[in-house]
Amino acid sequence: METWTRKEIKADPVLRQLLELIKHNHKVPDYTVKELIKHNHPEMCQQTSHFAILPGKNQVFISYEMSTWYKHPGEFLTRVDSVTVYEDFMEYEKARQTGFKNAPPDGRDIPNIN
Repeated sequence: METWTRKEIKADPVLRQLLELIKHNHKVPDYTVKELIKHNHPEMCQQTSHFAILPGKNQVFISYEMSTWYKHPGEFLTRVDSVTVYEDFMEYEKARQTGFKNAPPDGRDIPNIN
């Protein structure tokens, strides 16, 4: 596993492409929208961890830390703070499960297993 900060990502042309791909595909989670609208403060941000598998011939397993601010009704500002790339699925899944277990119960984005 290797992690890069926002500054390192912005400085590297390949990582910058990964950053753009993440930003293009990222959807602000419903619980983040709910919390930010509830507090409606321009200085407040919510930091969240996201896990994703990038498709392709050789799948890439990543997680990224995202900061989100509520700007205007229906508009949110987002920033990727760091990206971690995992060696294989097992390392990725272990980190994902650990992150899920450590999240507070009301902050979990619980998937439907049906």
